[in-house]
Amino acid sequence: QDRYATAMVKLAKAEKELSNFKKDASTKGFRLEVKKLINTRVGQISATWSRIQECTLALRSLLSKHEDPGIQKTFVEHAVASRFADDAEVSVRSQPRAAWSIAEVGCRVFGKHPAVQELFIGLICRECPYVRADFSAQGQQDVASIKRQQEAFTEMVDRMVSYHRLWVAVFTTQGELGVIWNWMARTLNHSPSTAAVALIHATLDMVGADAQVRYKKQFDKLIHYIDERYLAHVVALQSQVKGEEADRLRASHNRLSRWVQDFKLNGRAFPPEGRQIRAHQESELNPNI
Repeated sequence: QDRYATAMVKLAKAEKELSNFKKDASTKGFRLEVKKLINTRVGQISATWSRIQECTLALRSLLSKHEDPGIQKTFVEHAVASRFADDAEVSVRSQPRAAWSIAEVGCRVFGKHPAVQELFIGLICRECPYVRADFSAQGQQDVASIKRQQEAFTEMVDRMVSYHRLWVAVFTTQGELGVIWNWMARTLNHSPSTAAVALIHATLDMVGADAQVRYKKQFDKLIHYIDERYLAHVVALQSQVKGEEADRLRASHNRLSRWVQDFKLNGRAFPPEGRQIRAHQESELNPNI
């Protein structure tokens, strides 16, 4: 939680520093050129190792050109972090499997330029407060501060799920599965909300297979708890909501219940589509990338 709080402070500081820079007409050309390059490269990310290498090198090169401390460095770092976070809505929302290839590039960039990851975490936390494990205890039911103007409830939940999937993919790719495990435990420890149920299903869909390998019997116990206890709480919640929220909760409950039943039937969780990057031109990938 300290890490998330620190990231959000750093994000706020960077955006405050950039406020005047973005209004300066003399920097418009630089800003447009940087954003064009970033948009082009992130837009080219796909699930092949050769394309992951190509996009990674291009983004690293851009960041390296602006390593000297100053406002241009802050702008480039913030622009890269923002574009990665935006891809939750640009790509992941329509194609969840895209989260994995984006995460592969993102994590390679974050490894060389950790300041970009700090800004990325801050942006994700702001756009999707549910990624914070303490959000449940602070009022998960209150979505007033999350919903955008004229945004339907279902659209809001879909948006949260997209950001959450990208967040899960990044930490899994970095080998920090414990972050996600902690989130699962904390979230399941509180009364369910409509959004939380959708996010729990998305988490299991994304990393159920990874978590089972890592946590073994602990993972089995977690699924047993969801099956025996948590789903019953979700059913009880259905009688307390109505309209669009009730429809979304019913759909999320059905998806989560079906995932659990499939797990019980097969005795294992299966990796989602996109989890394994295609090996096309894999020999070209520099092992240091």
